[in-house]
Amino acid sequence: MDIYQKALNTMNRNSMTEPGMHVIAAVSGGADSVCLLWVLKHFSAD
Repeated sequence: MDIYQKALNTMNRNSMTEPGMHVIAAVSGGADSVCLLWVLKHFSAD
């Protein structure tokens, strides 16, 4: 299972988002927050 599927499973299991919802992420520039940004961008509609 890849990082995108793991993130999606976690988001769905915890009811973190709904379709069309806007998400804001604070990014410090460290590896973990930059990875979070890339994963969230992967799920974006644009």
